[in-house]
Amino acid sequence: MWKCLQNCLPVNEQLSKRLHRGEGRCGCCGEDMETIEHLFFFCEKAVETWKLAPVRWDGLLGMQYNFWLWWEQVTQSLALNQGQERVSLTINILWQIWKARNKKLFEQANQDPVKIVRKAQEEWLEFEQVGSTDQKEIAGKLNDALPTRRVRPRKEEIRLYTDAAISAKRVRTGQGIIARNWKGQLLKAKGIVTQGKGSASEVEARAVRNALLMATQAGWTQIIVHTDCKSVVEQITKRKEYDYTTATILEDVQELSLTFEKCSFVFIPRTENHISHQLAQYAVKLVHDIEWETDFPIWLTDLARTELRFWYLQFRKAPSRRRFVFRFWTPFSSVPPQLSASV
Repeated sequence: MWKCLQNCLPVNEQLSKRLHRGEGRCGCCGEDMETIEHLFFFCEKAVETWKLAPVRWDGLLGMQYNFWLWWEQVTQSLALNQGQERVSLTINILWQIWKARNKKLFEQANQDPVKIVRKAQEEWLEFEQVGSTDQKEIAGKLNDALPTRRVRPRKEEIRLYTDAAISAKRVRTGQGIIARNWKGQLLKAKGIVTQGKGSASEVEARAVRNALLMATQAGWTQIIVHTDCKSVVEQITKRKEYDYTTATILEDVQELSLTFEKCSFVFIPRTENHISHQLAQYAVKLVHDIEWETDFPIWLTDLARTELRFWYLQFRKAPSRRRFVFRFWTPFSSVPPQLSASV
């Protein structure tokens, strides 16, 4: 689903535009360009599949020309009776249509729409049966409480800090992700810019997901993810129901978290998330993503050094059981270029 919403599913039209491979026509019907919308809604195979499907979205026929708008309306049914089941089955049908397309393209095997629907139902029922077991496993591996105080980091733990910024003027969003070791030293920093709009919780959830992807690529096995978006942490730790705008993203977060030996999620106030906040504001003005691993810019290292100094002083002064809040003083030299104005 994420690839569909980001318009990066490798359908023939995309392959033709990006790789100059083929004419981009549908490999199943050959009647039109194979866009995401054609593949899932307008190809004759897809039309027959939806006619046989036990879940119908007839009221959204006018939105099938834009997959993003169609999916946005579909996810609004999550709050309705049996909404979660309807959306889950819909995802399985889309998945089976994609698999049938690949069988036709790579194995020259025609999939009957009846078999496509039956397979989607079988996999959905199987998923529902094991769902309760999976939820128990997830709950056991996630941090199920919002912390009320900061604890000393362990040597094997990597701490990730995430934040997001939204620019209505530029119609884009920025994400800032910082990785630090147990000493507080910078390991990685990444700024991500995305065109388009989104709710605050949705963009914050994307930042958390990208932090987990960064940790996976780096090979870290024990991580603690910090964010100043309380609602995202509450949804991940099952203290709050999924919001329809973040449901798909947070499901990805749940699945990714299970690949780590230890993975927990912590809510922190903005004052304790200063570096990733500044990086997110910097990223929203970029044209392309940016990442540093060994050679960090001066303004970023200055901010890290300032935070580290305050952490050290607070750990020394504060009693072990007393909650305390960090207050940051940011020198002029620590402000990233052209970030003095609010976004």
